[in-house]
Amino acid sequence: MDYKIQEIITRVLEGEASSEDRKTLIDWIKSSEENRRELEKTEAFWNALEIINNRENFNPKDGYDDFVRYIGTITHSARKKQKLYKYVLRFAASLLLVMSVSYITYRITKTTSEAIAYFELTTPNGSHTQLTLTDGTIIWLNAGSKLRYPNKFDDTTRTVYLDGEAFFNVKKDLNHPFIVQTSEIKVKALGTSFNVKAYPNEGSIETTLINGEVIVEGNKTSKNEKNSIRLLPNQRATFIKTEGRLLLNDDEQKKLAKSVTTVQPVKREKESLIISKEVKTELYTSWIENLLMFDNEPFESIACKMERRYGATIIFRDHNVKKYRFSGKFPEISIDRVLIALQYASPFNYEIKHDTIYIK
Repeated sequence: MDYKIQEIITRVLEGEASSEDRKTLIDWIKSSEENRRELEKTEAFWNALEIINNRENFNPKDGYDDFVRYIGTITHSARKKQKLYKYVLRFAASLLLVMSVSYITYRITKTTSEAIAYFELTTPNGSHTQLTLTDGTIIWLNAGSKLRYPNKFDDTTRTVYLDGEAFFNVKKDLNHPFIVQTSEIKVKALGTSFNVKAYPNEGSIETTLINGEVIVEGNKTSKNEKNSIRLLPNQRATFIKTEGRLLLNDDEQKKLAKSVTTVQPVKREKESLIISKEVKTELYTSWIENLLMFDNEPFESIACKMERRYGATIIFRDHNVKKYRFSGKFPEISIDRVLIALQYASPFNYEIKHDTIYIK
């Protein structure tokens, strides 16, 4: 590979390329199929550096040796290697030349009850959208989600109904609390920013507070049993349902195991609310900026995010692979490139048939 092209590729991946760099690289890619493949290989290694897998499944020496062997195939100059290593070791996020664009398609249905009309906004997998309510509250609705909201609020509260995931930037109104009602919990706020993930097929509902203050309360709370949590900024409440696909991190698994007096496997005998303090809120809101982000997260949980983001179906043919843990951060990137990057960090194979991905 020509040294000048190598430098341009590095600047593009680093996010420091000029418009002239990009034009030169595009012309170089178009000139031959071999050049296109070289770029894909280089980008794949770069993306792999974003992955930090659990040490039981990743041998850093083997990974480094593989990388050195690859670098040796694209340049013979020690000086060139050293400069490329300098960029690579900075672990910059991959910036793709061609950005895939998701078309937002959604439908709004309307039902009327006396003076108040309710609208239903649905976003399919592979897209998300934004809307502003009549009170000035801004809502981002994630893929595979549904929001029911009125054309105007009544004189007591501001209530919306959510199935799926949404981020709320609530307009402050001390006299009219803002309530997000889900299948199992309700989140009450006055003026604040928070994220709620309440997909029907998942066994937990997550509320992550960015700023302000919210109260998370189970719908079935009785007078004799208090099941509510007050959240402060950078805290997250996880409501454990009795049914559904349970995808928890290590901290939540430990807390749940304690609450039901069993360790392995976690047995959900009843609903419960657990709180996680000082979480990395960007992990739960990065989807707004089209980022795919995870931190020591099980492959099964990452797969759920990928299914909604890309509109694909992911099937694990080896259940042990579900337990692999990864950390990473990707901008707009194709699903096959994410999988290739994950492969560099952990041993698994995958096969794509139409819109279904089989992992083993």
